[in-house]
Amino acid sequence: MYNSELNLSLGWTTTEGDGVGVGVGVGRDASEHDATWTQAKGSSFSTSSTWSNSWLDSEPLWATASRTGVKVALFHWLGCEEPFEDSPLPYYCVPPPTPPPPTPRFLHTHLHHALHLIQTEGVRLAMVYEGSVGWQGEQNGPNSVEVEMAVSGVDAALEGLWDALVLRHMVNTTDVLVLSDHGLTLTSDLTPVDVTPCLMTPGEVQLGVGQGGYLNLAPSPITTPQQVAGSVRECGGKGGVMEKMVEVYVRENIPYDYHYQDHQHILPVLVIARTGYSLQPLHSKQEGFSQGTSVGTCGYDNIGHNNPDMRGIILATGPSFRKGVEVGGMSTVDVYGVCGSDLEGEVLDKIISVHLALYPSTPQSAKTWGEPQLTGIKLAATLVRQKKQSNILTTF
Repeated sequence: MYNSELNLSLGWTTTEGDGVGVGVGVGRDASEHDATWTQAKGSSFSTSSTWSNSWLDSEPLWATASRTGVKVALFHWLGCEEPFEDSPLPYYCVPPPTPPPPTPRFLHTHLHHALHLIQTEGVRLAMVYEGSVGWQGEQNGPNSVEVEMAVSGVDAALEGLWDALVLRHMVNTTDVLVLSDHGLTLTSDLTPVDVTPCLMTPGEVQLGVGQGGYLNLAPSPITTPQQVAGSVRECGGKGGVMEKMVEVYVRENIPYDYHYQDHQHILPVLVIARTGYSLQPLHSKQEGFSQGTSVGTCGYDNIGHNNPDMRGIILATGPSFRKGVEVGGMSTVDVYGVCGSDLEGEVLDKIISVHLALYPSTPQSAKTWGEPQLTGIKLAATLVRQKKQSNILTTF
């Protein structure tokens, strides 16, 4: 589908990529674990409920780059119209439209505009968001004709991008990354699961976030995470119906492969739907989600290789990348190391320091698709050849 000379790197993500959706963020306090989920802030892990670009206590890549003097152009990128704390606004910003997202023809326009800004106005980092594929997948299902048409539109826009790079003589000066943080799962064949009746003690839970593949729960001050997890796990009797439909974890016991412990806004209890089931949102105290399930949904993890359609994609080409390289399993956060490899000074230093705080070492037992888990720094070392200053164009 793409030019045979394109470099290729493939990976899949093990969690939802909300950090990437917000703008490829690097946590400012990544080494600090806050099991109380910052109750004073009332913050939680849900971009749907808290649209402020600083809700995640995470600095987007574009903000770090802008603060260090890099010219950044953002197209339909969430939060780009607001300054991020002490960082300046990006050089150029097209805010995201209200739903539904526009057709991929806008992707074509934005990609060509990004190239123009890179070539004529000194932009070093351009980031373009395309939401039509995900929207159509949620509304009509991942295997629908609507999704097929949206994907075809994205393919055409990317082909046009390659032609434009050649025409503008930018192939040897511009790195291009194409990212997707997750796939979609068809929900119509899944059995809905409601955990609300399991939490009958008044005031047992003060907040619920999520639906579909996962549900995060915050116990009230009168209960503990262990009590809430037990209420869900033993609902219908120990070893009964509920345990056959869901997995339940207290935060500190979440398996390593989920990469879901280390952010301070992850709630203390995690409920995960087993294969064939879909979690309904909590009836009350539910934040940020509609009271219903879409035809397609994200959030069904590929742990255990049960949902291979949830694999994310990273395609990379340009002068900074080795040709013909394919890497093994990776996480969404690994993208930061790859993008930062082309940006000098504080941008790359920040990415490296935060990544080492998040992943000081990788357990030998951690495997993904039979491959050792790669951190973003190792991934960058695998993909990126000898340092050569380039412009970066990212589409997500």
